[in-house]
Amino acid sequence: MMSTSPIHTAARNALFNLVGPAAAQARFSQRRFSNGSEAAEVMHVTARYSDRRDRPRTVSFVIKHLHGRAEREVAVYRDLVTKHAGVLAPRLLYVEHSPGGSFLVMEAIDRAMAWPWRHLDLTTTLLRRLGRFHVHTAQSALSLTDWDYEDALATSAAETRLRLECCRHDPELAPLARHRRVLDKVVLNLPRLRNALLREAPLDQRPIHGDVHPGNAMVRKGTDRLPVLIDWGRARLGSPLEDVSSMLQSLRFFEPNALQRHDLLFKEYLTGLGLDRRISDPLRSAYWVAGASNALAGALNVHLLAAMDQKSTPRQRRNAFLAARDWLRIIRRAHAWAL
Repeated sequence: MMSTSPIHTAARNALFNLVGPAAAQARFSQRRFSNGSEAAEVMHVTARYSDRRDRPRTVSFVIKHLHGRAEREVAVYRDLVTKHAGVLAPRLLYVEHSPGGSFLVMEAIDRAMAWPWRHLDLTTTLLRRLGRFHVHTAQSALSLTDWDYEDALATSAAETRLRLECCRHDPELAPLARHRRVLDKVVLNLPRLRNALLREAPLDQRPIHGDVHPGNAMVRKGTDRLPVLIDWGRARLGSPLEDVSSMLQSLRFFEPNALQRHDLLFKEYLTGLGLDRRISDPLRSAYWVAGASNALAGALNVHLLAAMDQKSTPRQRRNAFLAARDWLRIIRRAHAWAL
């Protein structure tokens, strides 16, 4: 049973908006999600009530408590997701504003399976739909200029550079530090590389999801098994290649098939964009710059921190080391192709 709290009040108001007066006698249960998003709190809510014919009904939804900068996700959902993402995202059900922040209520997705990405046909479907989403956002009037991402990226890149330098003094992490000169050169040239990426025709710059990875993707249960992207709070202006490279580079860490068929999956994304399936040298160069941008935006720094954390188990530190090494390889690819 949910306690009386702002998120409980928002949940009851959302249900009233959905089913009317029947919400008054509804019984609620809740399950808190581990908060990987920028929301203050994320809750899965199940409401049980009786309709006007006294038949039992159940409805579930996800409610996000947002405040501060995170409240921008409300505008993102209203102006970008509902207009251009279609069934690629959970359906928006209700929004409530209060002095303590905003509450964003979305449908709860009934997942077909916990880890669908071992099936390349589902990965292909996601990439094609992601491509079509980027086609739609090219015509979007949404500016998303409330977030200076380039400044945030520069700050994160500088922090990552210092973190890698610290690896020199740890015998276990010293192999990572061997990449620091390449990383330094990429960071030094990052403004120029980013400018070229955001001008790469025919993709250019447009609204993107901004955080596409297997943890933010799921497959909807049903005969169609449609892929869905969640957590749109980092949507921003950027290169569509930042979305697709984020998914492919994250996926390759877990799925050998995705690594072996990397170019094939990239071509499926190009098909969704309506482009020729040929990966030209300029396109491949831009792709690796997009991947390096994702690494420097925080992905590499997170794994370096985890590899340094003495409170973690040896296995956890080893996995973080391997992930950091893979992100550094992506930075080396960007160096080789673009510098």
